[in-house]
Amino acid sequence: MKLGRRKLEGASLVVGHTDALPASMREIIEISSVKTPRRKRRMGLAAALLAQVCAEADRERIVMILQPGPRAWLQQFYGSHGFAVIQTSPVVLMARPPNTQGTNGPAEQH
Repeated sequence: MKLGRRKLEGASLVVGHTDALPASMREIIEISSVKTPRRKRRMGLAAALLAQVCAEADRERIVMILQPGPRAWLQQFYGSHGFAVIQTSPVVLMARPPNTQGTNGPAEQH
């Protein structure tokens, strides 16, 4: 998976490894610094960018983690992309296993 800053029409995030995990868990990727400028908010840009990163992680079967911050709506936002809370203290931590079903788009109907 390509590491580094990702951008989509003003929205951005960082894909990388975290020092918080032991070296034996380096295959887990951290999403951080998810940002959208005020004038570009509520346009679905961060959601679209995160969906792209999630699709890439699904194809490569990569587990991702992130710290959503203290606001409940952020947990809901990330939850809509498959992340689930795995820790609440000392900080909230969410993880997303790869979706190995339907990673090639909607199932064909016969």
